[in-house]
Amino acid sequence: MTESHVIPRSTGSGGAVLTKMPRQLFVSYPRENKRDVDELVEHLRSLSYQVWADSALRGGQSWWDEILRRIAECDAFIAIVSRATLDSVACRREREWALKLNKPVVPVAVERVLEAALPAELSRLEIVDYSTPGVDAAFALVGALSGLGPAAAPPQEWPDPPLAPLSYLSGVVDRVAQDDPLTQDEQRRILDQLQTALGSADPEEQQGGREILDRFSRRADLFADVARRLGQLAAHHDTPAAPRPRLGQTAAPRSPTRAKIIAAIVTTALIGAVSVAVILGHSARQDHTTSSLADSQARLLSLLPQGYRDSCGLDRPPPGSSLEDALAFVRCHPSSASGLPPNAVYALFSDTTRLKQAWEKAVANDTVQPCPGGITSPTTWPHAVSAELISGMVACATYKDPMQSYKEQAEVEWTDESQQLFGAAWKDRDPSGLDQLYEWWGSH
Repeated sequence: MTESHVIPRSTGSGGAVLTKMPRQLFVSYPRENKRDVDELVEHLRSLSYQVWADSALRGGQSWWDEILRRIAECDAFIAIVSRATLDSVACRREREWALKLNKPVVPVAVERVLEAALPAELSRLEIVDYSTPGVDAAFALVGALSGLGPAAAPPQEWPDPPLAPLSYLSGVVDRVAQDDPLTQDEQRRILDQLQTALGSADPEEQQGGREILDRFSRRADLFADVARRLGQLAAHHDTPAAPRPRLGQTAAPRSPTRAKIIAAIVTTALIGAVSVAVILGHSARQDHTTSSLADSQARLLSLLPQGYRDSCGLDRPPPGSSLEDALAFVRCHPSSASGLPPNAVYALFSDTTRLKQAWEKAVANDTVQPCPGGITSPTTWPHAVSAELISGMVACATYKDPMQSYKEQAEVEWTDESQQLFGAAWKDRDPSGLDQLYEWWGSH
């Protein structure tokens, strides 16, 4: 167990009691809050804490292994609470790892966050308000740390470590940096993964994607289509998200003596047995059970048929549409030379119930007709292993495309319940249009 130092705490009768305080601290935070964390770390170090806060490029397995090791070695885990934290896959997995190892967790809010939006494991704890650093905030923070009590024993069986939050980008860092030439297919796969990261709601993944994109664009072996797509991605994602200022504050230079002043005040307060905590809320809320947006988008892209990966773009499900509850959504517009249907959408759902609800709404909005060969529509389609197993639904229909002045289109739409996937493809309604679509669907 890591050694802890002791500080005096006065008793009611004026005597001193030795109270153990955590010495090594791990700070988990999203990059948007780096300025706040830098100031917090400065304050903690002025109080003789050993603080570790990651400041390296987020990507690669070696980086993640170092994070997990530091969490395992810490005496206490400080979880920064902010709006950006709620979107950060890395912060969530770091926090889950700390809890599995029985590490005491101290939530520290650097901005006001709605209590109902907090993860359940944080809403149950006293949250230190550090949105306005000062005497009260310092009292609350050190009071929370000193009141943690003895550390719990580590689990008897070491738990499986969580996957790196950028697991689908971990290998990209190394491939982009390698000296050997990359094939065109390898370059296209890297682009697909970067597009997923750049479109993520997680600012950490966005920043990682930008940095890898910059490195990738410097390679001398880029194929023309890859270089063109790189330029398009860079044009749309050239400005990193600006850090959010604290509530009611604008960014200002830090005073070089501020940390020393706070340290002196806190030391005096501890001798007088001052321990204050600012509580933001305790109401529990249900844990999220679905994958993060980034993980869902990556999974959806991996499920697309051959040929569509280079022609599909991540998008938001249309509000009010049958697909509005999808976890991830893409629109596809391949070139006419590809031989693919010129228009398609794919959507990934969290469970079969939501998938079926979306299917029922979609079919109700279209003019359904029999599929080629007089096949009843809508109908089930069998699993490849056994005709007795149902893989999903398929329907042939006429669709009025709002993007083409509501011109009638021939459409095939389907579901794959094993993947929680919805798909639809359409083209001009001509004598052979539906036949071509249905034949294409049957071969994919």
